Amino acid sequence: MKSVDNSITKDECEEFVSLEKKLNKEQKRAVLYVMKGIIIGELARESIEKNKA
Repeated sequence: MKSVDNSITKDECEEFVSLEKKLNKEQKRAVLYVMKGIIIGELARESIEKNKA
C-alpha cells in the first residue's frame, strides 16, 4: 500500500458494500474492528518509515 488514502480501490469498496448488506450486526462490528486495525497498522508503518528517514 502506498498510503492509507489510496489503500482501497473503487471495486473493493463496491464489493464491500455488497457484502455488508449480507452481514448481521456482530459481523459488521468485527469487520469494522479489522479495518480499523489495518488502518492503524498502516499509519504506524508510515510513521516508522518517516522516522527512519
